Amino acid sequence: MADDFVVFDSFDNAMFTVSGSQVFEAAAAGFVPSYGAGSATIDAIGGSVKARRALQPQPKDQLIFSFLHQGGTPITSDYWQGMAALFAPQPFVVPATKLRMSWESRQGSMSSLMPFLSFGSGALGQGSDRSLEIGLASKVRLGGAIDLISSISVGEQAINFGLDDQSDLIGLVKAEFGVNATLNAANRFFLRYEQSRYSDRAATESDFGMSAARADSWMMGVETQLPDADLTVGVRNDYALSQGTVSLMTPASMLKDGTILYDHKSYGLDRSVRLRPFVAVQHDTYGGTLNFGARFGSWDRSDLEGVELSFSRQF
Repeated sequence: MADDFVVFDSFDNAMFTVSGSQVFEAAAAGFVPSYGAGSATIDAIGGSVKARRALQPQPKDQLIFSFLHQGGTPITSDYWQGMAALFAPQPFVVPATKLRMSWESRQGSMSSLMPFLSFGSGALGQGSDRSLEIGLASKVRLGGAIDLISSISVGEQAINFGLDDQSDLIGLVKAEFGVNATLNAANRFFLRYEQSRYSDRAATESDFGMSAARADSWMMGVETQLPDADLTVGVRNDYALSQGTVSLMTPASMLKDGTILYDHKSYGLDRSVRLRPFVAVQHDTYGGTLNFGARFGSWDRSDLEGVELSFSRQF
C-alpha cells in the first residue's frame, strides 16, 4: 500500500507516520502443491501410490459420515482420484475439525450426485466452531474417459480477516468446476477452478471490512504414472482475493483526553492471472510413501518459491 499511516507511541503518545509497506508486510510464499500437503491427505496406506491406483467397488447408493480433522477436504476429493491433496485451501478460513454427512447416488460409472452437510462442533453446542455448510456435488462421465466435476455450497465459516487471531462467522458461497480426462493408460489431464464469495462486513479498529469480495483459484496439469510413482507437472494461480473492496479503520489523530479519531480507507481488489509452475511426485519406497512438491515463480524466471517434502509409513 502506498498510503501513509499514523502510528501512536504507547509510551508518550507521540504521533508519527509510516508507509503502508512498513505496516503491512508482503505475503510469504504460500501453499506448495504436493500429494502429502493438502487437507485431503489420508493415512499412509490409503495415500500410497498403489492404493490410489486400486479401483474400489462402489455401491449404487451410500450414506457417508466423514470426520474431517482440518475441515477443508473438498467434497469432490473422491472424484479426483487422489489429486485433491494438490488443491490449495480457501484463504482466510480458520482450520477446524468438522463432521460431514453426504448421500451419494451413482448411475453406474457414468454419473454421481451427492448432496452434503458439514458442520463444526459448536453447531451441536459442544465447541466454539459454529460453522455450517450445505451443498451439492456431481460428476458426469463423457465418452468413458472424461469426467466433468462440479460442486456448489452455501453456509457460514469461521473467517479471520483481521489484524489479530480472532475469527468471526462469515457467509460464504463456494463453487467448483473441473475436468479430469484420461489421455492413455499412463497419463491424464486435469483442470480445476474454484471460487469463493464472502458476505459483506464493515471495518472495525481490529478487523478489515469487505464488500463484494471474491477469491478464486485455478490449476491445470498432467499426471503421469511411473513404476511405483506418480508425477504431476502443471501451472496454477494462487487462491487469493481477486475482486471487490477491502476497507480498514486507521488512526488519524488523538484528542487531549486520549480519544483516538479514525479515518476510513477503502481499496479496490484486482489481480492479473499469473501462471506459476509446480511439480509434485509421490513414490512408494521403504515400505512407506515419499511425497515431494515444489512451486516456482513464473515461466519467465523459474525461481524456486517453496518446497514440500514428507514421508509416511504405517507401523
